[in-house]
Amino acid sequence: MWSRSYRKHVIMAFPSFDTVTNLWAAQADISWPSGAMRESAFVRFPTRAMSETEAVALALNRGKSWIDRRLRGDRSERILDRVMELRDKTRTQTKESGKIFTFSEFKAAVLRGTLKPSEASLQKSYSALMKLAKAGCSLAELRQMVKQSQERLAAKGARKVLPLTEEAWRRLA
Repeated sequence: MWSRSYRKHVIMAFPSFDTVTNLWAAQADISWPSGAMRESAFVRFPTRAMSETEAVALALNRGKSWIDRRLRGDRSERILDRVMELRDKTRTQTKESGKIFTFSEFKAAVLRGTLKPSEASLQKSYSALMKLAKAGCSLAELRQMVKQSQERLAAKGARKVLPLTEEAWRRLA
C-alpha cells in the first residue's frame, strides 16, 4: 500500500488494472480530521498509466492537488482542475481509441484469413505487438505492421506464419 501525508490529510493510492484497456487506473482514498472524527473521499482520476508505479505516482500527485483545491475552496480552481481532468481524459481516450486492437479485434482480424492459429499463438503474437506499443512504436507503425501481416497471410503462395515475437513484428515494418 502506498500512502503520503500532506497538509493534515492522508492519501492512500489504490491503483487498479483495467483489463479492457490494459492500463492502470489511478485512484486514491483521501482522509482528513474533522473534529473528533475523520472524513474521507475515494477519488478516481481519469488519467490512465502504463504501469502500476506510474498509477501510484499519479494518484499521490493528483491527491495533493485535490487536497489543495479542497482547502482553497476556490470555485475557479475547481473549474480549472475539471478542465485539466477532462483534457487528460480526452488524451487517455484518444490513446485508448488509437490502440491497435483489443485481443478480440486482433483475433478476429487474424482469423479472417486462411490461417487458423492456436489460441496460444494468438496470445503470444498479440503480447509481442503490445510490447512494441509499450516500447514506443508509434500507432502508425503498429497499424502498418498489422496491415502487412494481414496482407502476407492473405497472399497466395506466401509463407503463412503469424508473427510471435517483437522481432518478427519489427521485420514487417
